[in-house]
Amino acid sequence: MLDVDEYEAMLEQIEMLQDIQISSAQLERGNGVEHDAAKEDVLKRVGK
Repeated sequence: MLDVDEYEAMLEQIEMLQDIQISSAQLERGNGVEHDAAKEDVLKRVGK
Protein backbone atom coordinates (compact mmCIF):
# COMPACT_ATOMS: atom_id res chain seq x y z
CA MET A 1 0.00 0.00 0.00
CA LEU A 2 1.23 3.49 -0.88
CA ASP A 3 1.14 6.43 1.44
CA VAL A 4 -0.24 9.77 0.26
CA ASP A 5 3.17 11.31 -0.50
CA GLU A 6 4.23 8.35 -2.65
CA TYR A 7 0.90 8.41 -4.48
CA GLU A 8 1.16 12.14 -5.19
CA ALA A 9 4.75 11.74 -6.40
CA MET A 10 3.61 8.98 -8.76
CA LEU A 11 0.82 11.20 -10.13
CA GLU A 12 3.29 14.03 -10.73
CA GLN A 13 5.61 11.68 -12.62
CA ILE A 14 2.74 10.39 -14.75
CA GLU A 15 1.66 13.95 -15.58
CA MET A 16 5.21 14.91 -16.52
CA LEU A 17 5.59 11.84 -18.75
CA GLN A 18 2.29 12.65 -20.44
CA ASP A 19 3.46 16.23 -21.05
CA ILE A 20 6.71 14.92 -22.55
CA GLN A 21 4.79 12.55 -24.81
CA ILE A 22 2.51 15.37 -26.00
CA SER A 23 5.49 17.65 -26.60
CA SER A 24 7.33 15.00 -28.59
CA ALA A 25 4.29 14.43 -30.79
CA GLN A 26 3.96 18.17 -31.38
CA LEU A 27 7.62 18.42 -32.40
CA GLU A 28 7.25 15.47 -34.76
CA ARG A 29 4.34 17.29 -36.44
CA GLY A 30 6.51 20.38 -36.86
CA ASN A 31 4.74 22.43 -34.21
CA GLY A 32 7.95 23.46 -32.48
CA VAL A 33 9.31 26.99 -32.12
CA GLU A 34 12.92 27.90 -32.86
CA HIS A 35 14.95 28.99 -29.83
CA ASP A 36 15.55 32.53 -31.06
CA ALA A 37 11.86 33.03 -31.84
CA ALA A 38 10.83 31.70 -28.43
CA LYS A 39 13.39 33.91 -26.68
CA GLU A 40 12.20 36.99 -28.58
CA ASP A 41 8.58 36.22 -27.65
CA VAL A 42 9.42 35.78 -23.96
CA LEU A 43 11.43 38.99 -23.84
CA LYS A 44 8.55 40.90 -25.44
CA ARG A 45 6.17 39.55 -22.80
CA VAL A 46 8.39 40.58 -19.90
CA GLY A 47 9.01 43.98 -21.43
CA LYS A 48 12.74 43.78 -22.11
